[in-house]
Amino acid sequence: MPVSHAQGLSQDSIRTIMDRCLHYLKNKQIKESVEGKYYSGEWPVSMEMERGFFLLGLKKKVPDSNCFSVAGTHNLLARIYLSDTGRAEIPDLLLGSMK
Repeated sequence: MPVSHAQGLSQDSIRTIMDRCLHYLKNKQIKESVEGKYYSGEWPVSMEMERGFFLLGLKKKVPDSNCFSVAGTHNLLARIYLSDTGRAEIPDLLLGSMK
């Protein structure tokens, strides 16, 4: 049976990876809303047409503000916080995503 890559990581390595991930989420979380485009507390998400389509236009990448990506990130952060309440930065990220 194959061994998961994470099983070979030390606790210090896992903590460092978590620190970097949370830092990334904090820096990427949208601070101010632009009505109809994106909203405070979200994290940037985009949708991309891989090829042009008749009546829809050419290949393009556009911002995609939706509740599903925010809910997924929010739920993951909440689960991490329940496992490690020492992560003081998580409640601010959660509150920011509920504005």
